[in-house]
Amino acid sequence: MSIFRRLVDRLHKKEDELSVAPKPAPNGQIEQAPAQIPSGEPTAELEMLEVPDPWGIGEIGPFVLEQNPDIHAILSSPHPVSPKPLAIWNKYYEHPAEQTREVLAMAYMRHPSAEVRKATIRFVGAQPRTKLSVGLILAQRLTVDPDEDLCRVAAEAIWKRGQEELLETMKYLAANDEDPGDDGKGAIVSRQQVKAALQTLWTASAARPNDFKDALLSAWCAQDLHLVKYGHTLIDLWSNRKSFSDDRSRTVARNAGVELYSLGGIDAMKMIFRPVSLLVGSEAASELNHAWSGVGGWTA
Repeated sequence: MSIFRRLVDRLHKKEDELSVAPKPAPNGQIEQAPAQIPSGEPTAELEMLEVPDPWGIGEIGPFVLEQNPDIHAILSSPHPVSPKPLAIWNKYYEHPAEQTREVLAMAYMRHPSAEVRKATIRFVGAQPRTKLSVGLILAQRLTVDPDEDLCRVAAEAIWKRGQEELLETMKYLAANDEDPGDDGKGAIVSRQQVKAALQTLWTASAARPNDFKDALLSAWCAQDLHLVKYGHTLIDLWSNRKSFSDDRSRTVARNAGVELYSLGGIDAMKMIFRPVSLLVGSEAASELNHAWSGVGGWTA
């Protein structure tokens, strides 16, 4: 019998009184379902609940978390207590305290209480990305959380954690803009939600509009520097002239389209058109669409 199977059997035997994990709703929100505490453990001190594990950590069931946690105390502890069923895996971790803290942060960001989620996100936002990694859960909360104030808090946390966090967030948004639906992390994402998340990020960007533009173009262009260059050319053109339709602007825009087509065909043009549209708006996108009409078969 494999080590994995023996561990699973041990866990199931020890925790057979746990209730079945609730399924996440399409928006990634978790329905509260109070957990039954296994016999032999204290029940008076803490009220517990279950949060499903959409990341496959441990691959064996939901996390059992505190219903009313002191997030700062839990996540700042030098020896954080592992949520069940993660504890059984700790002896296999190279740095169990750090990895437990990361998993706790990700799990509490999916807690049923919006206030608990916000407290967790604020804690995460105050930590360097190199010290506390939470995967793409911050980006997911920004995008699908039903609490608008929480989305704002998530955007602020992303900016605080630096340019790398911003770029990873943009990559998450770009992937779900190109292929909306299941994000592979327990949530369903629509293009409308992606646009709303970008607006929230933009609002939180304060005096860093260039960082926002650079990250968006890089993410939507798969970090292809040649494509990113054309994106900057078109955005700067619109910023300076507020037009893609006057003679000069149309010539520059069309030449960019011709060069993009020679570089990567219609696919390269599409990869630029979408992020430029997101950055300059529908009116500008319509003008650029007409400026490119007929280039390589592009149809307005």
